[in-house]
Amino acid sequence: MDQSVAWLNAHGRHPYLLIEDWEMPVFRTRFAETSALGDLRLTPTLAYRGYGSTDTVYLFD
Repeated sequence: MDQSVAWLNAHGRHPYLLIEDWEMPVFRTRFAETSALGDLRLTPTLAYRGYGSTDTVYLFD
């Protein structure tokens, strides 16, 4: 993932990640060991909270 993000940045693209709360632990489990970005220790640019506790969506910029 880090190489993909670096390539996008180098080519003038602005990558982002849109993820729901229930996906965060799955994402961390999958990517934390192999990616500096995979542990999601970034501060979200946007957090949208819906009506339910699982309806939070995060945008990482």
